[in-house]
Amino acid sequence: TAPTITTFSPTSGAVGDSVTITGTNFSSTLASNTVKFNGVTATLNSGTTTQLVAVVPSGSTTGKISVTTSSGTVNSSGDFTITTPPSSTIYDSTADFSNVQGPVWYYLNGDATQMATYLTSCTATSGECWQGANTYLTISNHGAHPGDTAFPSTMRAIRRWVSPGAGTVSISGSSSDETAAGGDGVLFTVVHNSTTTYYSRTIPSGGGNENYATSTFSVSLGDTVDFIIDTLRQRGYRFLTVPELLRLPVHYS
Repeated sequence: TAPTITTFSPTSGAVGDSVTITGTNFSSTLASNTVKFNGVTATLNSGTTTQLVAVVPSGSTTGKISVTTSSGTVNSSGDFTITTPPSSTIYDSTADFSNVQGPVWYYLNGDATQMATYLTSCTATSGECWQGANTYLTISNHGAHPGDTAFPSTMRAIRRWVSPGAGTVSISGSSSDETAAGGDGVLFTVVHNSTTTYYSRTIPSGGGNENYATSTFSVSLGDTVDFIIDTLRQRGYRFLTVPELLRLPVHYS
């Protein structure tokens, strides 16, 4: 029996996005299904006899989605619309600061769980902030404050950027310790996908401003860039904020 396509979701997207195709009579063997976007073959992430998850392939254009099995080929009744991201997008951690988590910026505890509380006034960092899982752990529009070393799994403050598409990224910004009083300084790092460090600075208490800029590197849809502020002290919990002015031009290819 030839396959059928009932729906597909979403109905538009960019290269690299996942699309779920619902229908009937798909092959139970994933490799025996061929999905094309306007004639360009896609990679399949998963599938059953009634649902296939395909990745929009490079070079595809707006048009029908087709599914082919050994029993025949079916085309979707509607078109899948290819959306093209802007050639260059700038993300700014200060200007983009929000009381909502995601979809691009996230505000995390050191164990990568989302901070749960948004406050209009904070003690550790002036102004609005996200309150973390332990004492003093906060992230504001202009910086962050690490938490209590008694809770090592959560004490780091992590501002996370999640890539909305595939392309190349360069990062520029500045780092400093806000004041010389009452702390031992911090460690500030910029890390891609939790593995590759593109900037690291040990900042003493009251350490002055330092501008930085990374080399250009490639990202895929869903990649992460973490801006991490960690304590330098082995005991205690009095630490200072590190203001961040981060601009992330994302050049999509």
